[in-house]
Amino acid sequence: MIDEYLDLLRNNTWNLVPHPTDRKLIGYKWVFKVKENPNGTINKYKASLVAKGFHQIVGFDFNETFSLVVKSTTILIVLTITLNLQWKVRQLDVNNAFLNDLGDIDYFLVIQVKHTSAGMHLSQTKYISNLLQKTKMLHVKPVPTPMVSNYNTQLYRSTIGVLQYATITRSDITYSVNRVCQFMQAPLIANWKAVKRILRYLDGTLHHGLQLTPQLNRVL
Repeated sequence: MIDEYLDLLRNNTWNLVPHPTDRKLIGYKWVFKVKENPNGTINKYKASLVAKGFHQIVGFDFNETFSLVVKSTTILIVLTITLNLQWKVRQLDVNNAFLNDLGDIDYFLVIQVKHTSAGMHLSQTKYISNLLQKTKMLHVKPVPTPMVSNYNTQLYRSTIGVLQYATITRSDITYSVNRVCQFMQAPLIANWKAVKRILRYLDGTLHHGLQLTPQLNRVL
């Protein structure tokens, strides 16, 4: 917390000004997070000082909001381009909203990157393992396919949300996940069984991922 506060001061994050009489002060709070390594060990503890934006009034304190969201297709396109152009990919860590160089990319956005002679292998082993633990599906009897031919609503929806992100490196479950997504409003027992089948399939293919290889024709 002290390091966070001192870094904010060193980077001139704010300017002290008189309190406007027609404005209500917005409070702040500390947000704590544990950053983990791909193997689940603790990398470091992080503390962030953030404003309580939920106390602000639309049209009075602000007029619009912006949320930075990266699309999975953008990640794959950027990595494929850099691979074909034989560029080095460096990863950065955000500390106090300021970037720090960490070296060659190996783990980002809970995606593990393994550099091979053929290119890059992307996987989400830890991410999927956490999902299997949450749903008590770790080390269950695996299945060869993610869906058969043809509870808890909150758990169903949260599980589907995690599965959707897992499709970044697991395109083999994209169709199955899209099918179960159609029943998020009112899932039935049969729908949850379909989700559990996907989880069993992931448990049996935990280390599968996406292999990126450079192409001979590098024209973009």
